[in-house]
Amino acid sequence: MKEEKENNSREKTIAGIATGNGRAGIGIIRISGDDSLLIINKILLKGKETNEDGAASAGTEIKKARYAYLRKIFGTDCIIIYFKGPQSFTGEDVIEVQAIGGECLLRKIYKTIIDTGAYPADRGEFTKRAFFNNKLSLDEAENVMDIINAESEIEIELAARKNAEMKMVNEIERDLIECKSILDALFDYPDETDKENECKALAEVKIRMARTIKSIKTLLSTYNKGAIIKRGINVAIIGEPNVGKSSLFNSILKQDRSIVTNEAGTTTDLIKESIEHKGIRINFIDTAGIRKGKGKIEKAGIDRSKKSVKTADIVVFVNTTNTICGKSSRIVRLTKRQKYIVVCNKVDKNPVFPEISAKNNLNIDRLLDEILDAVIGEPQRNDISIVINDRHKRILEDAKKILEEQSGNIDIIENKITSALLLVGQITGTEVTERTLNEIFSRFCLGK
Repeated sequence: MKEEKENNSREKTIAGIATGNGRAGIGIIRISGDDSLLIINKILLKGKETNEDGAASAGTEIKKARYAYLRKIFGTDCIIIYFKGPQSFTGEDVIEVQAIGGECLLRKIYKTIIDTGAYPADRGEFTKRAFFNNKLSLDEAENVMDIINAESEIEIELAARKNAEMKMVNEIERDLIECKSILDALFDYPDETDKENECKALAEVKIRMARTIKSIKTLLSTYNKGAIIKRGINVAIIGEPNVGKSSLFNSILKQDRSIVTNEAGTTTDLIKESIEHKGIRINFIDTAGIRKGKGKIEKAGIDRSKKSVKTADIVVFVNTTNTICGKSSRIVRLTKRQKYIVVCNKVDKNPVFPEISAKNNLNIDRLLDEILDAVIGEPQRNDISIVINDRHKRILEDAKKILEEQSGNIDIIENKITSALLLVGQITGTEVTERTLNEIFSRFCLGK
């Protein structure tokens, strides 16, 4: 019934606004399905017959594929392009309406398309249809989402290098298939297999299983670094009041984001902003100066400062000298389980300790380099070629757990390999369940 429901859903012609919310120079509405051409031509024909701006006007039918037609819809110029299936993104007949990117106009055109016979597309439905029509593999479909969600240059580069991960996963799948084939031969031809050949076969299987486990561990080892790259490096800037934390924060951002005064306790809450350095996103948190607070608001801000230390990937401790003692040492102790960098600020006033000067933007890039080095190692982006996502991590962990369980008889080994194959197939696309598809495509936005 579920498969029948899915097939019926794919028979409908769907529509969605493919570009993001907000004002822009151009916006795109996408239609996909057997009735795409019929729907757009109905809209154009209606406008021509009535000669009104209520729908569309001044044009003939769209006929030629991959040809840009200039038409007016609701009095505005639109470019309409027809992609005949299967030579389209979804593999179906597709119409793209390119209009001025005003939200109100796009919604009005979209509503007209729906009123003329199309169905509203679900999240990720265009990409989902591309998968079902063999225009995209499952990992390519996930890659579309990764590129859409990319917030730094390195995330785009990693998406472009996705083949490295899939090459390893495909090798894992091939090894598991080979193991299963070896064991199936033992089951299918028991009379032709003596004890010696059985032992050789099992030894081969164990070698391949060990190799598979090693490959899975290699892939899993990329997750933590990849998770940091995708969400950005979280950096808490802490220190006593009036040591220049907010000045450093503003200097890094190259804008006056935090208020800076000579009065201690100016910052009373966490202020968060992000930058990109060498293609990697860094999320900075400006915090309240840590001391015995003089009021409820300042005390609350100091408590938040201390909490931010616990969630940071690295802490930048700002001091006005390069000597840590007294109050400074107590603050540094907050970072005992965290990576941290001590910086000496205000060297424009105290040139004996040449560290950084937020006021004069001195050595700010050097500090950013040190943050990258401390969190993800030498910031050579080409060295980071494989990063697995959350879904792949869960699947690979489950497969590894199954394969690492103590071996039993041949039946148990065969069952373990079959279970691991089913899991790995949820990455390669050879064993796709409705639950897997829903998990992947529900993360898409409408119109994608």
